[in-house]
Amino acid sequence: MDDVAGTFSLDQVARIWPVLKNDAKRKRRIWTIKRAITILKTSEGLTKIGALRYSMYIEQDKKPYAHADSSKRCFLEPIDLRSVNLAATVRGECIAGLRLTKACDAFDDEYLFRLLSHTPFSPADYDKVVVCSRLVLANSVRARLQISGILQEAFRISLTNGIDYAVLSARPALVPLYKKMGFIPFGEGYREKIAGDLSVLILDLRNREVLSSTRSIFLRVYDALTFRKGPEPKMNAIVGAFSFDRAAAGWPILKDEGRKFHASMFKYSVSLVKTSQDLRKIGELRYLMNFKTDTKLSPYADPSSRCFLEPIDLDSVNIVATVRTKCVGGVRLSKANDPLQGDSLLRLRSHIPFAPSDYGKIVLCSQLVLAKGIRARLQLVPLVQEAFRVAMISGFNYAVMSTKPAYVRLFKKMGWIQHSDSYHDEFAGDLVVMILNLRNREALSAVRSIFLRVFDAFAFRNSSKVRA
Repeated sequence: MDDVAGTFSLDQVARIWPVLKNDAKRKRRIWTIKRAITILKTSEGLTKIGALRYSMYIEQDKKPYAHADSSKRCFLEPIDLRSVNLAATVRGECIAGLRLTKACDAFDDEYLFRLLSHTPFSPADYDKVVVCSRLVLANSVRARLQISGILQEAFRISLTNGIDYAVLSARPALVPLYKKMGFIPFGEGYREKIAGDLSVLILDLRNREVLSSTRSIFLRVYDALTFRKGPEPKMNAIVGAFSFDRAAAGWPILKDEGRKFHASMFKYSVSLVKTSQDLRKIGELRYLMNFKTDTKLSPYADPSSRCFLEPIDLDSVNIVATVRTKCVGGVRLSKANDPLQGDSLLRLRSHIPFAPSDYGKIVLCSQLVLAKGIRARLQLVPLVQEAFRVAMISGFNYAVMSTKPAYVRLFKKMGWIQHSDSYHDEFAGDLVVMILNLRNREALSAVRSIFLRVFDAFAFRNSSKVRA
């Protein structure tokens, strides 16, 4: 066994990287990314990564590194004893590896020290800098598939250990790849006697804007860690005032229906909002989808709590679609004869072809919002079906909504009819008024509407009650 591997101790590394001790002893494998990626905890594991390095660096690339041991076919360096080594394994075979070394410990290694000398950091900053080195991959597709996972795990370890910046050197041909991850080239690079021309790349681990702008593979790791450790956002005032009983007072039939909804025949992930926590989730989703990239905020959008709720939400029925407790969609139903607060619904009501005396039979559908992703789009049908069901059992005859011109065709397929009137909203832009006759089965059948099965189920239930 190589001398370095023989003297390896996880406890020695954990003294330098305190957060690692618990991670490693829990036999932690990389969270949600790749199950095969682990922190090396034994000398046997370190020997395997040394053998992979020898195979790729010495035998394949013919690089004469001083610490390569040809008799044992192993390439390990003394700095490995003070570093975190990550390995990707498949059925016990090591196919990829990466080393993380704190900059303050890198003085003992001539290659890492030379890299640090070409960075803008001073020795006083080294406690917050990690050096990534010895990224090695076997010659196989399955090894290349581990690149994202092993780098994401390195990012996670660095963040949890209080590191602010990551530094690495790479061949100029690989610079575009690292730039897509959020790394920024620094200086003109330098030349190593063995490795050749190298470019210096730096990653700001705490700069979410850069990670987001490049759609970095590290963004999801950053968001998961900052969400877990970040302070709770400020409570929105409307969330604090929410009461399901207040909404049920205006929608009497909902009190029983809402509490039994999880026995519904449609989708178990779609339910009525009954708690302030659920309403807050919808508000956060609205804010995320409507105002995250738009500097023109609605008066009710609250940047401090990152929540968008309106006073009318307190007297409306909100329906939420959730996947594994995460809110991925929502829609709001409001009575047209309610004292509406907010310009958006007042403007919509002023463009419908109904007299005020008919408002008691009209429901306004608004704030239909879906998160990005396929699983959110799959909730559109059950979400609007449940809105249809709630409107039916509440005694409404018509549903009215406004939508962007691009979505008119979609809603027409559901049975909605485009009203000739359209208007411009300050925040939403050009909008088209759509009307749905909830009681016209012929119209629903003619377009094979997704609401037809809901209509028939409701009609069958009512006829059964009459016969009883």
